Amino acid sequence: YTARGTKDGHTSDCRKCRKARNMMRNTDNRRVYETRFIQFLESRGVQADYGVFFRNFKYVDVVAWGCVSIELKTATLLQRGIYLWNFTPGQVNRGMKAHIVVLQIEAGLDSTYHFFDAHDSIFYDKFGHLRKSLSYTPSPRKITNKGRPITLEMIVKSLNWTDLIEQKRMEISRQLMLRNVLIGND
Repeated sequence: YTARGTKDGHTSDCRKCRKARNMMRNTDNRRVYETRFIQFLESRGVQADYGVFFRNFKYVDVVAWGCVSIELKTATLLQRGIYLWNFTPGQVNRGMKAHIVVLQIEAGLDSTYHFFDAHDSIFYDKFGHLRKSLSYTPSPRKITNKGRPITLEMIVKSLNWTDLIEQKRMEISRQLMLRNVLIGND
């Protein structure tokens, strides 16, 4: 097969095989971030696992306490001096499936985790549609951002806010108890 950018202009595998190999690479990278995040949660006393292990949560990255779904979005510092988190086309079209969105700032071997309710207005435009991206500029200089900018105040307030997981777990528990009362299963 012919391919631009190779020495002889040819490649030994087909386009479908290259695409599958690239998808595996991306999945492996995401799994590293998810693993580090799960380790972070467990160090804080929160039991968590990969979303793919749960039948009802296979479209989210992490599940805490078996019922709180968490979407992990990771950003590294771009050359323009901003952090950028992107949502997938499926998330933009169908909406967020998680209870919590964690924005991870990756800085070498260090990571910070910023917890937000998935229904927080920072994720949605004025029509209620999920934005395609969010950005954060740590430096005070003026930069034209892609996506909605996040402020320093939001970043500081949401840093390592694992209490949000417990709040969501209690909310889910109350909903289940209310549902059982309504249908008569005391």
